[in-house]
Amino acid sequence: MARLLHALLLLASAHGAPHRVRRELPPSGGPTPRPPTPRPTPRPTPRPVAAPDPTAAPTKAFVELDWVDQWSSDDKAAFYDPALAVKVVWSGTHNVHELASAEAWDECDFTGAAELGGSSGVELTGSEGDVKYYACAVGSHCATGQKIAITWSEHGFLPSYAPTSEPTPEPTPAPTLEPTKRPAPSPTSRPSAFPGDPTAAPVPSPTPRPAPRPTAPSPSSRPSAFPGDPTAAPVRPPTPRPYPRPTAPAPTAGPTPACERIVETATADLLKAEYESVEDAYDKDAHGHATYDCAAELVDEHAQYDKAEPYLWCVIAHCEECDGTAGAACPTASVGLYERDECESAVFNYLGFVSRKKDEPDFESAEEYYREALELWPENCDHQRPAAATIFESF
Repeated sequence: MARLLHALLLLASAHGAPHRVRRELPPSGGPTPRPPTPRPTPRPTPRPVAAPDPTAAPTKAFVELDWVDQWSSDDKAAFYDPALAVKVVWSGTHNVHELASAEAWDECDFTGAAELGGSSGVELTGSEGDVKYYACAVGSHCATGQKIAITWSEHGFLPSYAPTSEPTPEPTPAPTLEPTKRPAPSPTSRPSAFPGDPTAAPVPSPTPRPAPRPTAPSPSSRPSAFPGDPTAAPVRPPTPRPYPRPTAPAPTAGPTPACERIVETATADLLKAEYESVEDAYDKDAHGHATYDCAAELVDEHAQYDKAEPYLWCVIAHCEECDGTAGAACPTASVGLYERDECESAVFNYLGFVSRKKDEPDFESAEEYYREALELWPENCDHQRPAAATIFESF
């Protein structure tokens, strides 16, 4: 028995004592690596806005001149500041010529004149001290008053505000770019020495800084009136008072120089070299278009009946320009007749009168002209003209 117990003891010592299992602790003192910080998104570079060209000529302000109103205006001379441009506007068939001299302007002589435009909107400009002469070359428009002489002077008309001839475009502001927000890194807590370590101090989360909000530029208020408002209607200035005294010749009452030449020229010299009848005998290319006022002067003041007959036939051709309005280029507008029938009736009345009164009277034609006048405008019986007999009184 003793020997058996001894053998068991020897066997146990040969195998040794049982091993204890050791728990591996995490390393202490070293923080957990932080995640990589993301790269910020690059901000786009705004496109540069071109600065205005300092060498560009400034746009002139302008005032409007109604070319049709100027036709009947008594003011044929005006003063404007050279800082302005005068824009000539009209409706109908007209043009603007700059005449060579004061004498040419006074006599409506377009020799050497420069045509500035045949469409509404012609701009007139000048320098300090310039005197320029403008007129319409259509038909007898110049002879009947569609012209103006402008003296350009710093003492001339300059309104406190005026529209610009071409609105200056407003510069386009560069777009304000919203700054790209940089992502805030997520806070990393400081690890404890081992899980559940009560002595580890908690790490506070960082407070993110708010990204700045872009400030939009405050819109500039647009003025309701000029200067510089391209949407407002142009303001028509009043007719300026000439100051100082104009150097341009002002029109005088009485016969125009063109009519004086007609009065002084022999009848044969006023006619074409070849013509088919008295209706196309007057040479308008050489002596200008005929006017009703000059025809009345030939009859009423100078008793030039033979000369008046071919001249009146040229006047009647312009009655087609009468459209019933005071602004039309109607030959009889000066006597208050604006309709075509009224104009032709008045001219036929004169033709009947001169046919009776010329050196070799033609009573048959006179009666025909009188009846034509009455048919066109029955009220012509009551329409009186100085020194001109009415239809029934003419016989």
